[in-house]
Amino acid sequence: MKLSAAQSRPLFAIGGPLHRVFVSLASLRLTVTLFALSIFIILVGTLAQTQKNMWDVRADYFHCWWSWIELQVFFPAAWFPDLQDLRGGFPFPGGKMIGVAMAVNLLAAHLFRFKVQAKGRSLATGTLLLLIGGIFVYIVVSGGGLDQQTQPGQQTDWAAVWLFFKWILLALTLTALGTVGY
Repeated sequence: MKLSAAQSRPLFAIGGPLHRVFVSLASLRLTVTLFALSIFIILVGTLAQTQKNMWDVRADYFHCWWSWIELQVFFPAAWFPDLQDLRGGFPFPGGKMIGVAMAVNLLAAHLFRFKVQAKGRSLATGTLLLLIGGIFVYIVVSGGGLDQQTQPGQQTDWAAVWLFFKWILLALTLTALGTVGY
C-alpha cells in the first residue's frame, strides 16, 4: 500500500495536521478575540456588583468555566428604574476558560513565533535569572498572608526575603556602576 505525500508527512512537519492546529492556536486573531472576551466578562462582573456582593460575582463570572449572564446586569436600577423586571440571559465563557485559553495561546505563540537567539553564556545567564525569578514567585505565593507576622504553615520569613532583595539591589547597582566605569 502506497501512502500519499500528505499521509507520509510527520505530524509536526510544516503543513502537517498538528502543525496547522498549533499555528491556529498561536494566531493573533485568537489573541484579540480572547482579549475582547476578557474585557467583556470584566465589564459584566463590574456591572453585576450593583446586584450581588463581590464574592458571588467572583464565583459566578471569574472562578467558573461557563457563566450565565443575565440581561438585567446591563440595566442597573440606578440608570434604568423602569426595566427592573427584565428576564433572560445567555451563556458565556467564564474567567477560568478565558484564562486557560489565553495561556494556551501565549504558549503556542512562543513555541511557533519566537526563536531563542542567545547562545553560550548569555543563554545560561538568562535561564538562571528566569529560574531565580520563578523561585521568588513560588516563595511569595506560598508565603501566604500580606502581613509580616509569621503564620502557621507559612514557609517564608519575610525579613529574609526583604534582606535578599536589598542584596540583589546592591549587586545590580554595583554592576551598573561597574558597567558605566568600564
